Amino acid sequence: MKRKTTEEVLAESFQEVAAKKAVNRITIKDIVSNCGLSSTTFYRYYRDKEDLIAWIYKRNCRAILERLKDSPCWWEEMVSEWINDCVQNRYFLINLLTNTGRYDAFVQHMVDITEKIIEDEITARSGGAAISKKDHVKLYLHTMGAVRLMCAWMLGKVSITQELAAEIISEAERPRGCRAGDLGRRLRRAARRPGRGQRILLLSA
Repeated sequence: MKRKTTEEVLAESFQEVAAKKAVNRITIKDIVSNCGLSSTTFYRYYRDKEDLIAWIYKRNCRAILERLKDSPCWWEEMVSEWINDCVQNRYFLINLLTNTGRYDAFVQHMVDITEKIIEDEITARSGGAAISKKDHVKLYLHTMGAVRLMCAWMLGKVSITQELAAEIISEAERPRGCRAGDLGRRLRRAARRPGRGQRILLLSA
């Protein structure tokens, strides 16, 4: 079994503490005490708690793309897996969204991170060719809408099924060269997993 890195240990500790405590009340001392590390070690890897949160989100997004690196239908699969990941981590995300104290700034940071990761993936799959200014703006617009929809969905402000959310987001703007896949089949498969296919209003219950 692969040994966890210090970053991963700190991230796991933070999520464990967040399962019992509001994020805005969690201190660095809480995080390091929970995993037996020191504050000095924490600051060796992260600037602050917000930096750790960003690292966790980036890691999860990049892990999804790594799993899909050989898929010709990566766009639809990425959207589906991204939503699945949000659902799996729903209580942690709801804690972040409701207890950061700066909701709009937090969501915008998620938008910026998501856009950069997707742009890098598109560039890599295009042989290193940078996307055009127009496509960059379209990607930003799409990412902003997708992330904000997801956040509202997680908080129970939008009542649609997980399947419909995935369909709306994946069809809104598929990058050039990304073939449409059998999204319905993948969603039906995902729906058979525990917790899939439920209405988001149930997630915050």
